[in-house]
Amino acid sequence: MTVDNQYYSYYREIEDTFLDTEKYVAIDSINFATFSTRYNWLLQSICSEVDSIFKIIARNACKKKYEGISDYYIFAKEYLPVLFENTVEIPFRNIELKPFASWEGDSSPKWWKIYNGIKHDREKKNEKGVPVYKRANLEMVLNALAGLYLLENYLIVFSENDNNLGSRKMIDAKGKLFVCKEWNHYYQGFMGQKLFPYSDFKSWLISEGVKC
Repeated sequence: MTVDNQYYSYYREIEDTFLDTEKYVAIDSINFATFSTRYNWLLQSICSEVDSIFKIIARNACKKKYEGISDYYIFAKEYLPVLFENTVEIPFRNIELKPFASWEGDSSPKWWKIYNGIKHDREKKNEKGVPVYKRANLEMVLNALAGLYLLENYLIVFSENDNNLGSRKMIDAKGKLFVCKEWNHYYQGFMGQKLFPYSDFKSWLISEGVKC
């Protein structure tokens, strides 16, 4: 079974494209400052999808229209507060990311600011004289993709009312790269079967203030 929405299908394409870059640059913290045209393209694709996913989650959650990163912050604080604390791991690589931890109102995540810079003026330099396109590096792409991974899973949470379908979709949406540290114990196995107790997971989210 696959997650039956076009958003997740697009996520898988982005994830595969990113993983293909490891032929040239290892996914390792020592390479975080590495930049490339491909990372520029990936950051724009990822953040555009972050925008789309936020819109549909908000529509499913409260039927209210939210536009732009500042509005999404207001939505997340009320409906999805756990998002700011979620830690995403890359197993066996000693990498942990908290893609939304630095988000405070109008002060959007660093990777989002760089995305906006790439979109509007990629030659613009910061106080150290480094142009935006050089800051669209491996670290920023990883954080943006980790943020999209979280939102893809929360899209299932805010869209799926069937516990059995939700369980299978959460397994499929785990992807190839990331694991959310807070969710990891929900991924279980029994006699070769992959399990995800979706109703227990949603109960935990509700206890954490998620309005799902």
